[in-house]
Amino acid sequence: MIATSRQGAVSGQNYLLLDYARRLAEHLDGRQAVHIRLSRLKAGNRREHHVTAAVSGLRSLVDSNDGQLFVLASADVVFVYRNAVHGRVLREVEQIRFLFGDDPALSGAGAEAFARWFDVESDYDGFLVAMRRLAMPAVASAASDDTDPANTRARLKRRQSQGDPLTPDQLAKVEASLARADLSSLIRRQPVCRVSDRLDIEPVFEEAFVAIAGLRETVLPGTDLAGDRCLFKHLTETLDRRVLALLSAPDQARASLDQAINLNVATVLSADFVDFDGRLGFGGANGVIIEIGLIDALADLSAFALARDRLQGKGYRVCLDGVKLSDAPLVEVAAMGVDLVKLRWEPALLAAEEEVHAEIRSRIGRIDPESVILSQVDGRVGIDFGHGIGIGLFQGHGIDRLLADDKRRRHLLRLKQVLRADT
Repeated sequence: MIATSRQGAVSGQNYLLLDYARRLAEHLDGRQAVHIRLSRLKAGNRREHHVTAAVSGLRSLVDSNDGQLFVLASADVVFVYRNAVHGRVLREVEQIRFLFGDDPALSGAGAEAFARWFDVESDYDGFLVAMRRLAMPAVASAASDDTDPANTRARLKRRQSQGDPLTPDQLAKVEASLARADLSSLIRRQPVCRVSDRLDIEPVFEEAFVAIAGLRETVLPGTDLAGDRCLFKHLTETLDRRVLALLSAPDQARASLDQAINLNVATVLSADFVDFDGRLGFGGANGVIIEIGLIDALADLSAFALARDRLQGKGYRVCLDGVKLSDAPLVEVAAMGVDLVKLRWEPALLAAEEEVHAEIRSRIGRIDPESVILSQVDGRVGIDFGHGIGIGLFQGHGIDRLLADDKRRRHLLRLKQVLRADT
């Protein structure tokens, strides 16, 4: 169990629940919901693996696009679903009650209060108020960080180094500039490599992306483009369209390695992607990997599933990006139906207990180690850790250096062979 990561990782679900509940106002037809109060259970009954087991049946309904599941920071669960599967949801809730049947929270009247049901379509206002009360403790806790002196200093330091956050007016100027700018000089490529225990290295594919720092200096110096999360997401969707146009241009040189590009779900479902796919031509999708961020995928699982199925149906591979190693048990990666998973290297895990490492190894073993990439690796320590938990694919500045050293070594060997042949 990765107790240290739970609060931070799951509180993101509180934000997602609030956002989803607000957007649900436009899609009320046939919607119901249930709030399962796992927070009332004894502490020993609401550990990570208990919660995961409890919601496993509901996750199958998520996979069939019949509902949305939220596991909150308190361990409470909210499931919003379609009327058509109400009977299945009733059975799942009964199974959860049975699973924790010996807990004091389920004795007497507590058994009925354990689950609260909502007819969202007929009482949306009541549902929204209840969801706000549920989610706001974690959101308020996160917001209270604004008054923490350490966080205030961190924001000041970021502002000094990155500039003031992007504003809506500035976003409009940036997008106007992007319409005219040549982004080819801002495209960076970073390989994903297979690395052996002996540090033998082999490039497998490379990721193409826009250098945000270079973009800032080009179009809006002194501004933190990522300072406002919502505006930055809007900006990334604009960049998606430009990158698609650039990478599929007729004069674009054919890459020797398969190419990966990071896109928003909305971009994959847009007409711009249809145009990109058409320009690739027959079989072109087989050499392209589409990376989708975990937060973007979780924000709307139905849209993500639609995007994933369309991509895989055309021959693209789908990579789930931005998954933290410490969050892995909180995300049923295997149920996301992707071809590759990119886990973020976290040096702090070196100090974690062996049971943390064992659980990560177990989760990776349930996927396919050949489909897992450890990213943001800066040196040998990250590589060794990856090997220790069953990972053989790596990405990061440390891998870039290792590959450059390997190329220099091979060049020197070839040069030495030429010199020997001449003597």
